[in-house]
Amino acid sequence: MIWAFAKQRPVQPDRMRNTAWQMVAILCLGQMLNYFDRSVVGIAAKDIMHDLGLTAADYGMLSSAFFGFYGISGVLVGLILSQRIRPRVLLTIMIAIWMITQLPIIAAPSFGILILCRSLLGAAESPSISTSVAAAHEWFPSERRSIPTAFVMIGPLLGSIIAPPILTPIIAAYGWKAGFLACGLLSAAMLVLLLVAGRDGPDSAIGPSAPYPRMRNDASTKVWRQPAIVAVTAVGFSTYWITAFAVAWLFPLLDMGLGYDRQTASWLCSGVYILGALFLFGSSTLSQAGLKKGLSFRHAVVWPIVVYLIAGSSAFLATIAVDGPLAKVVLLAVGISLALPVTGLVPIIVSAIAPVEERNRMLVVTLSLTSLAGMVAPYATGLLINQQGFAGYVPAIALCAAILLTGSLIAAFFLHPDNSLEKVRRQSPDTNPTALRGTS
Repeated sequence: MIWAFAKQRPVQPDRMRNTAWQMVAILCLGQMLNYFDRSVVGIAAKDIMHDLGLTAADYGMLSSAFFGFYGISGVLVGLILSQRIRPRVLLTIMIAIWMITQLPIIAAPSFGILILCRSLLGAAESPSISTSVAAAHEWFPSERRSIPTAFVMIGPLLGSIIAPPILTPIIAAYGWKAGFLACGLLSAAMLVLLLVAGRDGPDSAIGPSAPYPRMRNDASTKVWRQPAIVAVTAVGFSTYWITAFAVAWLFPLLDMGLGYDRQTASWLCSGVYILGALFLFGSSTLSQAGLKKGLSFRHAVVWPIVVYLIAGSSAFLATIAVDGPLAKVVLLAVGISLALPVTGLVPIIVSAIAPVEERNRMLVVTLSLTSLAGMVAPYATGLLINQQGFAGYVPAIALCAAILLTGSLIAAFFLHPDNSLEKVRRQSPDTNPTALRGTS
């Protein structure tokens, strides 16, 4: 009975469409919670640093601890578990771990406990976004995945919008440990929801509903070596650097660097992510419309990525050049927000190239590799600030600009998904006949 939730949960054909969007909504909620867990340390940074006597470098290490096993665990889950356990079941286990890892912080707070629990939390949250995308993709064909993917990827942005206004007064009124308690209670509620309402899609790559035979090992290996997979992973790394920078250091920059009070800083953070959510949903809608009209992935997805990255890099550089806190906030918001649409388009490319039976694994592994940026960005920023005070934000922002520009060059010169799609089709023509829909 305990493991009954692990059994496949098929859906009647007449309820397929409604259940598909119900699952997308559940997955979006899960990713909203994901951001609550991520952002609570940043929102409580000032109190944590004061109570535990942490330096900026210590705080940077604490922020990076979340990403300590982040990419590694995601790769391991992708290689070992994603082809054996359904995405819905994996997500259920992950959310249970999210809940459990909050408890020691509440009971016995210390720098060591925070490092340990945040590392374990990051390891459990790492595969969640890619596993959520894989779960959503079970319900939609290739040419209709952009908008569902956007809804899943918007989950963290929606969480970032509502987390600061919710967690800030809780922490101000009851102390920073109360913020972790709130995250634990929300994880418990999400766990119940997924256990009760979670379902498996008809295009599952696991179990009796898997519609395609497995690829030969040599063909599977060649898919992983496709230039577009390597290039899109590098592009995703560049934008994840920006995400990790924003999660760890945006609130402290507004609060301690630019002098905004805590409540104003929380609303400004929300404004940044509202803008990012608009960019993400708008870009996904345009790309899906282009694919449905028959545009190639190169035209419908890749060239918009190049534009977003170049514009984001320019905004970061302009942040350094302008005077006045408001102008800096606006330009920083634009730079962060323009990186976010790319995070929603990366899995679209991976999922389209990957044959169905390799899709879960490739999504989890490639997106986990992109998240390795989260191990470096917060700590590197903390070192710069520790050495130079908050003047260290200037080289940190310049580094963000350089990384986005590098990502744009990789996309412009090396990211050709349509070529890889054609190669995969030739290597295994019967494996995934729907992969090329909307790309001719």
